Amino acid sequence: MERDGNLFNADGIDPKELENYKLDNNGSVKGFPGAKMTEENPLEGECDILVPAANEKQITLKNAYKIKAKLIKFGNKAQRRRKKHSTASRVSPSLLSCSSCFLLVLQQNRTYSRLLYLLKVITRQVHLYINSSVQESLYNHFKEAIPIKPPAKFLQKIAGANEKDIVHSGLEFTMERSAKQIRHCANEYQLGLDIRTAAYIVSMEKVYNTYTVADFTFT
Repeated sequence: MERDGNLFNADGIDPKELENYKLDNNGSVKGFPGAKMTEENPLEGECDILVPAANEKQITLKNAYKIKAKLIKFGNKAQRRRKKHSTASRVSPSLLSCSSCFLLVLQQNRTYSRLLYLLKVITRQVHLYINSSVQESLYNHFKEAIPIKPPAKFLQKIAGANEKDIVHSGLEFTMERSAKQIRHCANEYQLGLDIRTAAYIVSMEKVYNTYTVADFTFT
């Protein structure tokens, strides 16, 4: 379910293939070969798990009773209000209260990404130097120029991670670490499925610890 259309594939959609397709088509999902466009509302289709994780207010009083999913897993900041909306599905709150915070963390750590990019460049130069060194050794031994042409797969390997890989890696690490902290907090305070409260507690603990280390006082 995207801004420019809905995709459907009974066998599932590969998220990696869809992401790469969107990057090559200005963010559009139209024409994606791994699924077909549909006019039906995916929110109301039969499924095991429904994850509304984009725009807010997708589940309202007008469509809540039409949802057939066995489990609803919220992934956005807006929570469904239990008193107003009624659905037979079991509801699990959002795991992380605000995913944009983690994107901000990546933006604040751009220096780290630049260092990784520098390491990538140096690694490539080292591999190419080894290649030229072998070629020079062969010339000194046989007194004949023997060109060494690395195959395309080898060049791709020594190129290392691109900027997209670095960003995704940093985002995955940050969100996985935060998710573990929130889950640990929920278990410590016996909050059950109230993950949102656990996320608030973790956030307030971080603020408190930061103020304590900075020797600030609370009034």
